[in-house]
Amino acid sequence: MRKINSYFSIWHTLLFVSLIIMGYLVTTHISEALTFSSSVTYFNQNSAEISWSPSRGSVSYYVLEITDAHYLSLNNNSSVLTAVKEVRSSAPFYQLSCKNNHSYQVAVKAVSHNGFSSGFSPPSTLFICDQERPEVILDPLPSFRKLTSPNISITGSYRELNLSSISINGLSASINPFTKTFSRNISLAPGINQITLVAKDLAGNISIKELQITYSPANTSFYDPKENSHPFAVDYNNDGKMDLLLGSDDGKISVYINRGEKEAPLFNDHWFLTATDGKVIDVGSRAVPCIADMNGDGLMDLLVGSGEGYLYYCENEGIPTKPLFGKTVLLEDVKGTPIKVDSNSAPCVVDWDDDSTMEILLGCGNGTILLCGNEGDVSNDLIFSTPAHLAVEGLSLKVEANSIPFVADWDNDGGKDLLIGDNGGYLHLYLNSVENGDPDLMVGEKVYREDYTHVLEKELAIPYFIGMGMSKLML
Repeated sequence: MRKINSYFSIWHTLLFVSLIIMGYLVTTHISEALTFSSSVTYFNQNSAEISWSPSRGSVSYYVLEITDAHYLSLNNNSSVLTAVKEVRSSAPFYQLSCKNNHSYQVAVKAVSHNGFSSGFSPPSTLFICDQERPEVILDPLPSFRKLTSPNISITGSYRELNLSSISINGLSASINPFTKTFSRNISLAPGINQITLVAKDLAGNISIKELQITYSPANTSFYDPKENSHPFAVDYNNDGKMDLLLGSDDGKISVYINRGEKEAPLFNDHWFLTATDGKVIDVGSRAVPCIADMNGDGLMDLLVGSGEGYLYYCENEGIPTKPLFGKTVLLEDVKGTPIKVDSNSAPCVVDWDDDSTMEILLGCGNGTILLCGNEGDVSNDLIFSTPAHLAVEGLSLKVEANSIPFVADWDNDGGKDLLIGDNGGYLHLYLNSVENGDPDLMVGEKVYREDYTHVLEKELAIPYFIGMGMSKLML
């Protein structure tokens, strides 16, 4: 009898009967699931193969005692219906069919060909099958989801026995397992905020909820330039939405990031542009900014006209989503002479002659327009000729005073037309009769509204085009 017991001892043959799950039908391993205890394992598959070390003796079959506990309530894990069944397996492994909200624990014994059997092994790890995503219910949000406060508390409840975590915009929510509720304070940016809630359970199931909340500040703080402001629209942070640079008569440039939508911009706060030395970019007076890739490196550099008539250049040393401007330097022509007009320099960068290099049109205090031709190439795009007056039919182009140029295809014929604002508040249009090469400008005329009155928006008219079509914005 002692030999038989030694031969069929389950304690030696099963090597602790670890019942390690080797793999699921979809090749997901149980080791991938997170558990709070080494004695509990969670999974979300329909079946699993359990195996154990074979007996060293002669075995006819193995008997598995499977305890199947069915959780009847998602809110109370004490509501359980338990059933125990025995199954046979001729090999040291078994394909266990699993159902949602069931847990399984297995004990094994070996039976010899003579009918002798060992005792059952200690119970295995508790395997909990959870195949459903966590159910999350958000508490009602404020009407229309528009807030005047920069903070909001996202709260709600959940139905899940095996919840692991809830995060909102990547931040962990506070969870009360007794009341099955959660909460998280979120800071909002002006405009539309995308809120993403992710709930995970211990078996690896994930639920995602998304919503939008609009934060409309009760008060917006804009920089007051006191005198004239000089706007330039550009996608400053490369997010697909137009932002705003605003030059002022004190020589500084403020940046307003669009916190709203592409079709519905929202600007609230600003900062002053600074150089890499940490100092605010200051050209002395009447800053007129312009953004363009001046050196062909794919980054948008900064040009700034000044009230004294000089043109300043700041190379972009940052990345597309975060410009970082170098030291402010005077832009010089090919002779090494600083590019200068009589007063109130207003730059507009454009490939004027269609040679794949960028030229500069300069507005002037006396109302003329100067052209700085580019004598460089694509790899060295900062060699400019001495400024020369732009002419129409042999005569220098001239408006009232403080000319501000902008180039666009006004009549949609494929050519570059020229718009010029002046200090009388008027816009002057010079149409181009050629599609490619140096524009052949025709005599200008003032732009009229539909009621045939002159455009007179402000003391200073500043033309600018937005979008891909022919939408005109006159500030």
